[in-house]
Formats: sequence, structure tokens, C-alpha cells
Amino acid sequence: MARVLKVEKREEFGTSRVKKLRKSGYIPGVIYGHAGENYPVKINLKDFQHFLAEIHGETQLITLKMDGEEKQVFIKEIQRDPLYGRPIHVDFQIAYAGEKIELTVPVVLKGEAKGVKLGGVVDFITRELTIYVLPSKSIPHIEIDITDLGVGDSIHVRDLKLDPDIEILEPPDTPIVSILAPKKGAVEEVSEEAAGEAAPSEEAESE
Repeated sequence: MARVLKVEKREEFGTSRVKKLRKSGYIPGVIYGHAGENYPVKINLKDFQHFLAEIHGETQLITLKMDGEEKQVFIKEIQRDPLYGRPIHVDFQIAYAGEKIELTVPVVLKGEAKGVKLGGVVDFITRELTIYVLPSKSIPHIEIDITDLGVGDSIHVRDLKLDPDIEILEPPDTPIVSILAPKKGAVEEVSEEAAGEAAPSEEAESE
């Protein structure tokens, strides 16, 4: 079921009017559709921030309510204040039934890699991927289980097993996550711990 977000038609254009809009507690946005089917909107900033917290940054189908009308959309892009990180502009993309759409979805890692237990370090290289998919087949994120990754192992786009109807647009050799070898000091510490566990105690020797 699509989440619901209320927006309003926007009449404010130009730098000075948009600045006043933001000072009043709103942010500007645009709903993009087919050629020429674009709608300028404004959204209450606090409502939008609360909405983002509810969806946890995932890519989801959204129902926009505007003046009694409803549109099924995805968030296409959020521009943020470089200093404070709060949203300052948002673009939406209309989801047409039967038409594929490009979506950027987050990558989520699951589990603890066995290589990490040996002192390795997770190198999370690609945190988002672009997919080409029907709205009805869209996914909020891509989950990757890294439990079996040892030191030196990697997962690339070509290794992902998704629904055949979901196309990833990044090249197959794009690295997503790797387990880097531990630093020299960490290796020595792990080796010492292992040696300590293997060596018999003095009490055991005396027995």
C-alpha cells in the first residue's frame, strides 16, 4: 500500500519568492510526468521530514494528494542544504501503470561477515543502485547477505540475484562490498589471541 503525502500547488517562482517560501516553513518541488506534464508543488518541511523518517530513506511508491487529486509517484531526487542537511527541494516522478521507471534504491547489508571476525574490515563501496522496473515490481531496497564473505572476498552487481523483471543499470563488474584484509597490528593481535587459546596453561602443565 502506497504511503500518502499531502502537497499543494505552488505559485512561488524565482529566487526571492522561493526564499520566502522556505522561510515560511515550506520547500518547493516538482512532479514530473510525460513531456510537458509537470506540476510545481510545495510541501510543508516538517511534514516531509517526518515522512522521510517513516520510510527510513527507502524507495517507495507514494500517493501524493493535491487539491482533491491523487497521483502515484516515486521520489526522484532530494536536494539538501549542504550545511544542515535538511531538504530544500524535492522532485517526484509519476508512476504510470505498465511503464518501467528508473529508480535509485539503497543497498542494505545483512549479517556479519566471517572475514570481520578474523579482523577484516567491511568496505561498503556502492550504497545505492539504479534499477529499471515496473512500478508494481518496485522494491524499497536491495538486501545483501555478507555472512559468508571472507577476507579478500567481494560482491559485485553480477552476483546479485533479483527478480528477473528488475534490471540493474550499473555495469555488472561494479563492486558493492568487499572485506579488506586487516591491518598488520590487527593481524598480530588476532594471531596472539589464537596462540594464547591454543597454548596449555601453567596449571594444566603442572597437572
